[in-house]
Amino acid sequence: MPTAERVFRPRFTVVVCVVISLAFVAGAAFLLLTLAGLESDHTADALAIVIITVIAVLTCWVLGRPRAVADREGIAVRNPILSRYVAWEEIVAVRFGRHDPWVLLDLADGSSHPVLAVQAADGARARRDADWLRRRVAAHEGQEPPAAER
Repeated sequence: MPTAERVFRPRFTVVVCVVISLAFVAGAAFLLLTLAGLESDHTADALAIVIITVIAVLTCWVLGRPRAVADREGIAVRNPILSRYVAWEEIVAVRFGRHDPWVLLDLADGSSHPVLAVQAADGARARRDADWLRRRVAAHEGQEPPAAER
C-alpha cells in the first residue's frame, strides 16, 4: 500500500461525538447509581439505560469515523458507512462551495462522492484541505489549479 501524502479528519465532528458520548455515559452512570439506591427491582430500567447508552455511543463512533487518506495514486475515503478508493484519474473536480456541508468529488462516470472528512464545520481548515485536493487533482491532470470556490 502506498504511503500517505495527507490524512484528513473532521475535528469539530469528532469533538462533538466525544462530548455526546461522555455525556451519555455519565448520565447512564448517574441513573444506574440512582436506581441501585432504590428498594424495588429496576432491572428492566437498568437494562434499557445500558442499551440506550450503547446505541448512542455506537452512533457517535460511526459519525465520528470519517477519514480520507491521499496518496500518490488517489484518495481512500472512509465515510460513516461506506469506504471507497478513488484514483486521481477518476476525479474531474473537487466541489466545496460556501453552502456545502462537506467536499464532493465529481467523478468521471458522472457521479459524485462525498468526503465527510473535510467538513464546513471546520472552517478555514476545511477550505485549505479542499484547496489542497483541488491542487492535487489539477497537478495530476497537468493543469493550473482552479480558483477556490468561496
